[in-house]
Amino acid sequence: MAVPGLLQITEYARAASVAAGLPTNELETRVMVRASRREVLTRRSPLRFHALIGEYALRDQIGTSEVMADQLAHLRDMASRENVTIQVVPSLVGWHPGLVGPFILYEFPDSPATVHFEHYSSGAFVVDVVDVQEYRQAIDAIGKLALSPEASAELISRIAEEKESER
Repeated sequence: MAVPGLLQITEYARAASVAAGLPTNELETRVMVRASRREVLTRRSPLRFHALIGEYALRDQIGTSEVMADQLAHLRDMASRENVTIQVVPSLVGWHPGLVGPFILYEFPDSPATVHFEHYSSGAFVVDVVDVQEYRQAIDAIGKLALSPEASAELISRIAEEKESER
């Protein structure tokens, strides 16, 4: 539904925040906090991140064509990292659990898995083992519909070229 926060460039995050009507006095603070979180993917011992992103999120115009072209180039760059896997869910696959709303499954070596929902103005965590298992199954179902990482990279490149030509 949207580019995940950890994969957003600053300009994309800013454009999304402006479009959401975030008050000016909160805007830069939130954008900078989001930008600082990205470090978990690029630091010395980076976290593993697997993103299933709907094709519409790549085509929706968040900010200018330039912002979108830069965002897509960033996705291509991030997908080339060993710790980041990006798979695009094509727009015409029909209903799947991802259409109900975005969520993140956090898995930890020494703690129970947790599901996080980011809402418009807040978020919520779910730790119930049965619920977490349901979301694992949802991820499996969405993953079966998604393009391979290689085909996803090709699609991202094609859409980026389209956005580049709109500059």
